[in-house]
Amino acid sequence: MRSWIKSAFLLSMLSACGQSSGCSGCDQEGAPFPDKDRIHSAIQVRVTEPGLAFLEENLEPLLAEALPDGLGICIDGQGGDLIIVQWGFCQADVCDGGQPGCQLDIQIGGVDLEPVEPATMRAGVTFSALEAHIDIAASPIVDCVLSVNAPGFRVAVDLDLATPDPTRDLTFTISDPQYRLADLNIRLMGGNGFLSPLCDLIDGAINFPIIGTLVLDLLQTFIDGPLVDLISGFLEDFTCRTCDDAADCPIEGGVQCDGGRCMLDGACIPAPLGVEGHVSLGDLLGDFYAAGNAAGLGYLLTPGSYVEVENGGLSLGVIGGANSERERCVPVRAQPSTDEPPRAEILRGNLTPRGDAYEVGIGVTGTFIDHALWAMFNGGGLCLSITGAQIEQLNTRFLGVALPSLSRLTRGNAPMAITLSPQEVPVATLGSNTVRPDPDNEGQYILDDPLITLEIPDLWLDFHAFMDGRWTRVLSLHADVVLPIGLAFSPDNGIIPVLGDLGGALTNLSVSNGEILLDDPNRLVDLLPVLLGPILNLAVQGLADPIALPDIIGYRLDLQDGSVTGVEDNTMLAIFANLDRAPEGEALRPSVQTFAEVKAVHVPPTEQFELDGEGTWKRSFVRLAVDAWDGSNDDPAMEYSWRVDDRSWSLFTDAREMVIRSPAFLLQGRHTIHVRARRMDDYRTLDPTPAEVEVIIDSMAPELTLVDEGDTVRVDVEDWVSPPEAIQLEARVDDGAWGPLAEARLTRPAGEVLEVRATDEAGNQAVARLETRQDELIGRAPPGAGSDGCGCVVGATGDDTGAGLAWLALPFALFGLRRRRRWLV
Repeated sequence: MRSWIKSAFLLSMLSACGQSSGCSGCDQEGAPFPDKDRIHSAIQVRVTEPGLAFLEENLEPLLAEALPDGLGICIDGQGGDLIIVQWGFCQADVCDGGQPGCQLDIQIGGVDLEPVEPATMRAGVTFSALEAHIDIAASPIVDCVLSVNAPGFRVAVDLDLATPDPTRDLTFTISDPQYRLADLNIRLMGGNGFLSPLCDLIDGAINFPIIGTLVLDLLQTFIDGPLVDLISGFLEDFTCRTCDDAADCPIEGGVQCDGGRCMLDGACIPAPLGVEGHVSLGDLLGDFYAAGNAAGLGYLLTPGSYVEVENGGLSLGVIGGANSERERCVPVRAQPSTDEPPRAEILRGNLTPRGDAYEVGIGVTGTFIDHALWAMFNGGGLCLSITGAQIEQLNTRFLGVALPSLSRLTRGNAPMAITLSPQEVPVATLGSNTVRPDPDNEGQYILDDPLITLEIPDLWLDFHAFMDGRWTRVLSLHADVVLPIGLAFSPDNGIIPVLGDLGGALTNLSVSNGEILLDDPNRLVDLLPVLLGPILNLAVQGLADPIALPDIIGYRLDLQDGSVTGVEDNTMLAIFANLDRAPEGEALRPSVQTFAEVKAVHVPPTEQFELDGEGTWKRSFVRLAVDAWDGSNDDPAMEYSWRVDDRSWSLFTDAREMVIRSPAFLLQGRHTIHVRARRMDDYRTLDPTPAEVEVIIDSMAPELTLVDEGDTVRVDVEDWVSPPEAIQLEARVDDGAWGPLAEARLTRPAGEVLEVRATDEAGNQAVARLETRQDELIGRAPPGAGSDGCGCVVGATGDDTGAGLAWLALPFALFGLRRRRRWLV
């Protein structure tokens, strides 16, 4: 009974605030949302005929939970004298409530949910036939039974919905229960006793129909009283303000949090049907937020605009809106029109665009999306500041790969910051959220038609370097940013953004304020995706911690890949889902366990790390073998998703061996790859603890130096990636066999040539040579020794190809490195 009433308000629960248990950064107090900013039919909802059938199927067990014993009726005992017989019934028994009488129970026989045009939801509960036998005391006759029989009966309650002018907010009323109680058949029958024929005589003489009237009155009292009160209690779940404690209630003095409801003087404090308030941009974006907008974003979500029973289902509108005060970091841009968008035809029937049945459909109109983007822009939500505190690679040495004069300008490595200042409102283009095979990686997929292509026109990126004790702007880039975004889902209905290829994210690039530099700033185009990925992923993490679609009224949305797509000529983002009863003990459900093994790491020569095109980052790759198991015996098909260094997750693939490519691999160093699996197309089985492997991208050999100290030789070695203790050192004399080197210093060997070989974790090798022969008269300077006669010999790599271009990769290695030392052996 509780669920069918709540189901009528399925879409009023769309917001994270309002009647939920909490919403970080949300504030529902303050001035009401302006009428001028309200958008009617901003969100459109459909509970289809199959959806109502699902609710109907689940109503009976839910009602049985509320009325586990069905209708309980207590018949008070009565008695009297008839000639020489003292009769009576229900005088020695006790009802469930403890009072004297006979207990009669009527079980629930069935539940139905019927949509009635134009806008009524009718719930009917059929109670099973009543059949009871009550022992009658008829002294000296003791063998009579009172038989009470009645056919089943149906109780119907109508929930009448409306959206009256002028506000068009959703309202509802509950009609009086409708039922018909048939006449009861009450007879006194004889048992097996010697005088049982007298029972028939008494049956003809006593006016037992009075008992029938009594039973009818008791049933009517129960239906009009406790049953209606029960329904009213369900409605209070929506009409009362919810709370965890009294501090959540808005009124001071005498208010109590009773049963999760704010109560005052025995009555609940009403809550608005829907939500409105403000959300802090600072709370959403954290350290990225550069503007000082204290008011944040205003929002409104409340059911209304229209409600209609059509095609066997229920269609309902939601009034929405978003606004903000303008932040000084953005220019004045007009607010989009608040004209009501047309109703979507796809959300008036019972089939998806692909012809599949669904149970709940939610459509977010492009009009509402445009308003949300405008409010975010106008409130400074895209005025971001990124420093090395968020992206450790953001410094002059890293950007010096593309702009060598930058490091010279700052006299070495110096911190940098990027400030983003949008000049135009972002534009969202909706798509079908489809994928296609990745031509570079067999068995994997990339976004083909993203769900959302977010374009940020004329975004200004100002690059600042910390030099001479202050921040100095060294360059400004103006670009159009295009971000392809898809969506996937976590087991708890969290929304997981999936970013497409960012290699072409920057277009229409122009440069200004770069006179201080000598390099071509256009070279930054190839480097920025390396920075853009972490920036976007960290920003998404601030916006989604996580973005979750909560269970609603005991149901959850069953979302699969393909559930979200653009409809109505891509003017609406639609979610088509089924309803799934959230079973108790769901947390105990076994999930998939993922396994991953590194099969190969391909690192190109150092010179190929030079930024000479947008595909540079694809040259390094890792080959993984993956597997998964969920403890079942049916050997289900699995699919896998991966990410590198906490960037966005990839699309799912069923490939058991995959090639991993990522812009992160431009940074030479250690990288962490996470892999998680799920049953094919079953997002609720997603592994909550992904497998983790570490790989090393390193094309450069260690720096190895032999220092002649007379009777001893000191070995200095360091590497941009491997720590000193992980570098393997070996030595040999005069082309002899290599042997491990374990001493900090070597005694000068008797031979002519000492060679030391250093091998890092990636297998890169460097060899240093020192001539140890001493002539009697004139010493011979060792090869490579400095003019000052220090006796130092610098080792060469095992493969000298491209050694002259090693500087290209050094900055990348610097910023993949967490520690760097010199080790003396």
